[in-house]
Amino acid sequence: MPSGGIEDRRGIDGYLNGQTVQIKYDATIAKTGNIYHELWEKTAGRPDQEWRHSPGLAELYMFLTDEFAMIVSVNNLALAERNKRLTQISPTSMGFLIPIAELGYYEGRQW
Repeated sequence: MPSGGIEDRRGIDGYLNGQTVQIKYDATIAKTGNIYHELWEKTAGRPDQEWRHSPGLAELYMFLTDEFAMIVSVNNLALAERNKRLTQISPTSMGFLIPIAELGYYEGRQW
């Protein structure tokens, strides 16, 4: 997908079997055992800015590192996020930290 295009503004990086996919590269997955699902963001360098919802019209998320990849449906992310608190991991990003093992449970797999 071209950067800045309509799909990019909607949080869509591509398609897999007819479903929209957003790709999230995060090198800390291997260290922490968690994935991070961002829901709220601010522009870097603008801490006074109001939080805005991260674009996310994708049906699937692909979380990956150089050695790891996991595809999770939006519905299963929502199940894993129940009873969790939003976590602000930086001045510009807020979302959910979810253990990989938990996502495997919702996806019917063990990791």
